[in-house]
Amino acid sequence: MISIIMPVYQVEAYLPRCIDSILAQSYQDWELILVEDGSKDSSGKIMDEYAQKDARIQAIHKENGGVSSARNKGLEYAGGEYVIFLDSDDWIETEMLRELAEAIEKNQSDMAACDSAVVTVEADGSLTRKICNKWGKNAAEKTVSGKEAYYSIFYQSGTLWNKLFRRECVKGLTFNEKMTYGEDTDYLIRAIRNCSRITLIPYCGYNYVINRAGNVRSASIDKRSLELLENAKIVYRTLSELGYPALAVYRLYTVTYQVLLNIPPEDCGNPKYAPYLDACKQTVKTAKAGEVAAFLRDGSFGKKDRLRYLLFRTSPKTFLKRRA
Repeated sequence: MISIIMPVYQVEAYLPRCIDSILAQSYQDWELILVEDGSKDSSGKIMDEYAQKDARIQAIHKENGGVSSARNKGLEYAGGEYVIFLDSDDWIETEMLRELAEAIEKNQSDMAACDSAVVTVEADGSLTRKICNKWGKNAAEKTVSGKEAYYSIFYQSGTLWNKLFRRECVKGLTFNEKMTYGEDTDYLIRAIRNCSRITLIPYCGYNYVINRAGNVRSASIDKRSLELLENAKIVYRTLSELGYPALAVYRLYTVTYQVLLNIPPEDCGNPKYAPYLDACKQTVKTAKAGEVAAFLRDGSFGKKDRLRYLLFRTSPKTFLKRRA
């Protein structure tokens, strides 16, 4: 059985679509653990209605404590052989659970990851879906371990929601409740340490909506961006301690880049953005000289990314001016 853990907060407009996509799965041996995290809309009521109709659905209600707290609560109730974490504003394709479970069993793996699609909500309400091709175009299924596993997963797919774990690999592993953003990547890195074999499948099973109201990725720059930068340093230290210096630096770079893209280039001289620009510069400068050298030498990362990293260390504002 697959235990599906899903935090629920202020998603009344999206929750039915997500739950319906689970009900429609070809793989039906699952339990859905919905954890309402103090939501003020009708999300809790929607959860209860679904739970009343299907015994496989559990509706848990708690005071607001953040997404990490909600996932930890869900883990307390998980009884399946496998565990997956889904986001309540997205949805999954009909064969996703079956594809992931079969990949683990067939290859005797500890974790399986599938491809995903980025979904954009257009002005007229229509959806544009773009497949990510995380493992490359025309990729074949493959099983990886060791260093290759970290590079394949973290460099190409550092998200949590498109991955199925054997339960023993995440047993006793909890989310850092002090982290609100980037907590999934922090958890993923620690979970991979418990996985000897990981299977990557090209099946595009997850639909990630990037620009719904309240979505972190689509939000304008604010104090959450500063937290994201701080959390990137935590992930950086974990990767560094695990012996992956280039990946550690790459994490600092990608998060910094994400924050900088939310600053209007033509307005980068505005004093209100000064704290964010300074935080970006300090984040990339966290890396030690030897780690920076390892990143710059590593051909796994694009040349533009490596050059941008150097520019970020010198002057994030210069990068923005060049984008204007």
